[in-house]
Amino acid sequence: MNNAGRGLAAPSETLPLEEWSRVIDLLLTAPFACAQAAARHMLEAGRGVIINVSSIAGHVALPGRAAYCAAKAGLIGLTKALAVEWADRGIRVVSVDPAYIDTGFVQRSLRNANFDPSVLERRTPLGRLGEPGEVARVVAFLASDAASYMTGESVLVDGGWTAYGAW
Repeated sequence: MNNAGRGLAAPSETLPLEEWSRVIDLLLTAPFACAQAAARHMLEAGRGVIINVSSIAGHVALPGRAAYCAAKAGLIGLTKALAVEWADRGIRVVSVDPAYIDTGFVQRSLRNANFDPSVLERRTPLGRLGEPGEVARVVAFLASDAASYMTGESVLVDGGWTAYGAW
């Protein structure tokens, strides 16, 4: 499972290229390297599941988050590419794409940005932030034989965020 996160909010016109590269390296290049290393063993065994954690930001744009959105959209594309490349050799590759989940990382990010979480709750059709266990159950399903016919898919765990499509 590839799960890394790093918050970065900055206007695109002033975003330093070094910061862009740090986000891309952590959120896209590192998952590729990890998947590649894991796949070598999985290919030898003839089976395996790689789960990438993307985000709603891979599906929708968030202002001031060009690097994050680009990396997460790239991770969804990488998921599809690896899935079709390795499927006939027994490896499934899927992504789980959460919205705002009530974790320490999200709480710190909201505090640092002086952002009221109730705004996100009102924006989300289910009216709340997601819980870590809700994402974990989806990941457990995707890793299980119950999902054996799923590969190259992105599963949104977003409380209806992307379906709503408005702010």
